[in-house]
Amino acid sequence: MLIQTYDKPFSPAFLQVNIRCAKLAQGQWNGDIVELPINILPAPWLSWWAYTLYILTIFLITFSYLYQRRLQFVALQNSEQKLSILNQELEQRVASRTSELSETLSDLKNTQHQLVESEKQASLVGVVSGVAHELNTPLGNILTATSNNQMVLSDLYKNMAEQTLTREKFTKTKELIESAINLTLDNTNKAIKLVQSFKALSTHELTTQNTTINIYSLLRQIEQQTLTLRSPLDIKFLIDCDEKINIFSAQDILEDIFTQLIENSTLHGFANQDKKSISILAFTDSTQITITYRDNGCGITNATPEQILEPFFTTKRGEQHTGLGLTVVFNKVTHRLQGNVVINDNYNDGFELSITLPLSITGSTK
Repeated sequence: MLIQTYDKPFSPAFLQVNIRCAKLAQGQWNGDIVELPINILPAPWLSWWAYTLYILTIFLITFSYLYQRRLQFVALQNSEQKLSILNQELEQRVASRTSELSETLSDLKNTQHQLVESEKQASLVGVVSGVAHELNTPLGNILTATSNNQMVLSDLYKNMAEQTLTREKFTKTKELIESAINLTLDNTNKAIKLVQSFKALSTHELTTQNTTINIYSLLRQIEQQTLTLRSPLDIKFLIDCDEKINIFSAQDILEDIFTQLIENSTLHGFANQDKKSISILAFTDSTQITITYRDNGCGITNATPEQILEPFFTTKRGEQHTGLGLTVVFNKVTHRLQGNVVINDNYNDGFELSITLPLSITGSTK
């Protein structure tokens, strides 16, 4: 048997089978050959139309991929364009708002400046009015006494010229002149004390030397001075302070502050108080010290902390009290010791005031 094949790509395979018959018994071949042609078709996935479909599929997939990429690119460009437009609009809005805020801030600063100037003017007017009011009484008394002396002396000179001066008239005239002189001296001293009180309000005094201060020792020193100078009042002191607390500040100013607070307590708080006590509590944190001053006096009612710290505020108007004590304390703490003063208006057992100071003052104390 002879097999012949013929194969071409994408074409059917051709096989030719030649068959020759033989007699097996005799072992001879028959001379006739029988040809048997066989055509074998290729597998469907190897046919030309299958390959054409493959190519078309690849082309469609590639085209679809590139088309989608193109759409994504266009969408990205559109998004970037929209984002750019939004950014421009946002920048314009920010610039516009910034301009508006700058104008508003400028207006606020101008308004603040005007309010500060108005407050200064109002404060100045209040101080001038208070000074005038406080000085008016002693100066008026001095003027009255001087005028009275002038009239008495005029009568004396007249009587002497007319030689009608009697011992009784001379004695009476002498008494009137001495009374007027005493009245003048008393009111002159009052005016001097008032002027000294007004000077204490100033924060532009001579420079004070700063030094390291042990607060516990300072408070004990003030306690001893108070007990010595005001022993008839029998004031009980309670000092709660760590003995190791040290600050760098102006000692004489601190002494003046606590002396003024104690004087306020004795003159105002303890007026009708049997048992008198003053407590001072001091504690620190990393940058500052807080000192709380309390007394068990009558306290201050019907006034806000802001009013209490104003110049010429007093609960004893007409009793030769100027109402400058706490104002002096406030000015010295805030302007000279770089601290802060807070009055506790919710304290019902007397008067309470807290002073906050830096542990180390910066610059000179003026």
